[in-house]
Amino acid sequence: MFLFASPPLDHDRRDQAGRRELLADAFAGEGWEVPTLLAGMAEAPDFSFDRLSQVHLGRWSKGRVALAASTASGQGTGLALVGAYVLAAELARHDGHDEAFTAYERRMRPFA
Repeated sequence: MFLFASPPLDHDRRDQAGRRELLADAFAGEGWEVPTLLAGMAEAPDFSFDRLSQVHLGRWSKGRVALAASTASGQGTGLALVGAYVLAAELARHDGHDEAFTAYERRMRPFA
């Protein structure tokens, strides 16, 4: 998986060759295994290219739904395990989910 920051891209979503070129341009000149991976991309039958966006919310929960952190954080599994542990502890400590979600967010937001 390649991730890179950019302003909104103006490209044809159906043009796979153009999307491959966009990605190759974004990583041109990089070392290590990047040239090999980019070369392999040209032959990949399952190439996928999409936008990953970050959303900043005032609250992480509404009703009985609570959200987790970004896939691009590089902490996916660890953050999920810590978050589940903290959420379980807060649900056990509080009588209602509203208070538990608020406490969960207060503890997790700085970490996430």
